[in-house]
Amino acid sequence: MARMRFASTVPPRGWFYIQKETLLRVTGESLGDLAAKGVSHRKYKGLPGDTLEQAKLDIERQICSRLGKRDCLPEGTADEWKPVNDVPTIKLSQVIAFSKAAIEWIGTGRELVDKTEADRRAEICKGCPLNNPMTGCKCSIFYKMVNKAIPFERRDPGLGICGSCGCSLQAKTNLPASTIKAAESGGVSYPAHCWVPGCLE
Repeated sequence: MARMRFASTVPPRGWFYIQKETLLRVTGESLGDLAAKGVSHRKYKGLPGDTLEQAKLDIERQICSRLGKRDCLPEGTADEWKPVNDVPTIKLSQVIAFSKAAIEWIGTGRELVDKTEADRRAEICKGCPLNNPMTGCKCSIFYKMVNKAIPFERRDPGLGICGSCGCSLQAKTNLPASTIKAAESGGVSYPAHCWVPGCLE
């Protein structure tokens, strides 16, 4: 895990926190404001960590799970924190993986996963701190093009870009396992709660 370098500085994507048990997205004006709102919600729902100190720690760690070294510092030498890019960019390996996935998907007749499964995946992603908005992304035109391949009724406004793999979550949550396997560029570390590793087995 990691902590913010300067807890008084507004993070690149603003002050927000997702309470994983309820999927509530809490926003605030500062770390203290956000922590106070988080404590209030936790007490109301009977959730653990309902002190200001614990809420601040959880919020800082979650914010740093979607940021890089410019904004956060590891908590110690044994910290397993993996910094991510503050602004998503497309790498050559992702372009190659996308091309393979597109060929695979076309080969399946543009098959989509069952709606129930797509909804299950989407709920997990919406509660994940690595679900990054496209706002400020240098490659938003590319992602918009990918998202248009998914039927309108299957798109979820709460989904953005995955901070682990860089994929469009609008697309990824709807695609069959064979297409997701083809899109895997390797070397991606997914969080423990993620549904993607199950598709790669």
